[in-house]
Amino acid sequence: MTVKEKHKLEAHLEHEYPEIFESLYKGVGIYLQGLEGDILLQTMLKLLDKNIPSLPIHDAVYVQQRAATKAQKALESSWMEVLGVSFKPVTKIDKA
Repeated sequence: MTVKEKHKLEAHLEHEYPEIFESLYKGVGIYLQGLEGDILLQTMLKLLDKNIPSLPIHDAVYVQQRAATKAQKALESSWMEVLGVSFKPVTKIDKA
């Protein structure tokens, strides 16, 4: 995404969804973005420990198809550890 496209998207969100836009870059919005980043970083580190390269994509990780199940398990366990909960998130594996 270019800087121009980012500004256009932000202007649209601010105009169409002002109540959401207000929370994006402060308070709970920043906190939730930080949690998501922590979960993805931990997931990627777990995968690297298993020699599985990955790329973060929003709330997912991109891996080779043969590592999909291991990536799913790493994401689920990272989510539970970072959030301090004992239940797994709902996840799915998308295949290209």
